[in-house]
Amino acid sequence: MLRSELFYEYEDGVVHFYKDELQLYDCDLKKKEMIHIFSDIATAYKNKVASLNKNLLEIKNFVKKEIIVKLELDTDKKITTMCLGETILILGMEDGKIAIVSMFSKQKDIEFKVSESPIESIFLNSEGIISIVCNDEIFIVNIVDKITISKIKECSSIKSVIGDINKIIYIVKNHIVMYDFHQNKREILYTGKRIRSIFCNEQLFVLDKKKLLIINNKHKATKISKIKADKFLVFHNKVFYTQGEKVYKTENLYIKREIDNIVRILIVDDSSTMRETLKDTIFKNFKNIEIYEAKDGHEAMKALKSNNIDVMFLDWNMPLMDGEEVVNIINELDIYPDLKIIMATTEASSSSVKTMVNKGVKGYIIKPFGVSSIVPLTKRIIDIVLKGRNV
Repeated sequence: MLRSELFYEYEDGVVHFYKDELQLYDCDLKKKEMIHIFSDIATAYKNKVASLNKNLLEIKNFVKKEIIVKLELDTDKKITTMCLGETILILGMEDGKIAIVSMFSKQKDIEFKVSESPIESIFLNSEGIISIVCNDEIFIVNIVDKITISKIKECSSIKSVIGDINKIIYIVKNHIVMYDFHQNKREILYTGKRIRSIFCNEQLFVLDKKKLLIINNKHKATKISKIKADKFLVFHNKVFYTQGEKVYKTENLYIKREIDNIVRILIVDDSSTMRETLKDTIFKNFKNIEIYEAKDGHEAMKALKSNNIDVMFLDWNMPLMDGEEVVNIINELDIYPDLKIIMATTEASSSSVKTMVNKGVKGYIIKPFGVSSIVPLTKRIIDIVLKGRNV
């Protein structure tokens, strides 16, 4: 059975895929479900699991218990690894080729050669960019255009690749290396004794022997906990980690945010036009800003967990989960004490404003809004954020 241990966050809980068991836990580590996966090779992503028995491929939604794709593969080459994404499954083969199965067409749409060596593992940077490991080489591949963007050769085998559309971070020997494939720049971020695992959610965390470290942008390592683990995740200021088939968590950690002058803003609105208007206005009038977007309350909560958001522009009236519900959840969790919330609303009555203020909202703008209403309020809130950091 070809399968590496998978451990990831999903919908306010964790998924642990170990040997032939896929286990779902909530944030209190109460086991919600356990699913047995009997296959030659398997992988999982969010609420999906892909399994291959001989040449029969299945992709299932294990929450809804629905089969998304069932396909007989027409290849005589051994499949060595699989990587599952939101809408695609990528197969790695012993002859150095990759094949892509679409969940829309339910067919193997693309196949092309990447390496002369067998594909060992595949990591998804985005839905269009992947990292492919073949022993001591990494290939950064644009699967839309079917081209290799960059090729990195190391002196030893490579493991635990994480990345995005600009860069990758990986372990080689006892080094953590960052490679920016647009600038063709390689940099060692940390050298340890026995690096077991890495995790990144805006900040880089490293498990070196039993020490859990956080690495800042000056490459300084700070110990934040001591755990014996195989895999780990950090969210909600807690560390979730595995030991064999078991899953554990730490109590609340104090993870000090690195002081910088970047203000991170989340815009939450179901109207893409409103999001774009607000984003353009802020970028034109302020420097050192990072902007994230969410189209509803559910996406907003995910963005808050994954990024150190300072300011959130929150639409009061949205489908699925409105602004007031989002604020209620934030207050209930009590883990975003420094978050500044600005409500965007069509309601300007004294009762609605009072409701917002009582729930901790720091300001509001009335729709439709213009530059004259956005800029002064945004400046005031940004100044409060930076003053709080002593920047």
